[in-house]
Amino acid sequence: MREMVTDGVDGIVVPPRNVDALALAMVHVHENQELRDELRSAGLMHAVDFAPQRTAKAWLDLHRELLAASKA
Repeated sequence: MREMVTDGVDGIVVPPRNVDALALAMVHVHENQELRDELRSAGLMHAVDFAPQRTAKAWLDLHRELLAASKA
C-alpha cells in the first residue's frame, strides 16, 4: 500500500492487523471534514497514476527495456 498511499496526504496508513489503529483513523477522518476533503482531493489526483492504460504501458515499457538489455 505504501506505493499507493502517502500517509496523511492522500490517505491514512495504519499498521497491518491493528483494528484499534484502524478504528481511530476512521473516527479521526469521519470527525474532520477538512481532512476528508484534502484526502479525497489528493487521492483523486493520485488515482490517475494507477489507471489501467497507464499501468499497462508502464509494464510494456519495462518489458521492452529488459528485452533490449538482454540482447545487448
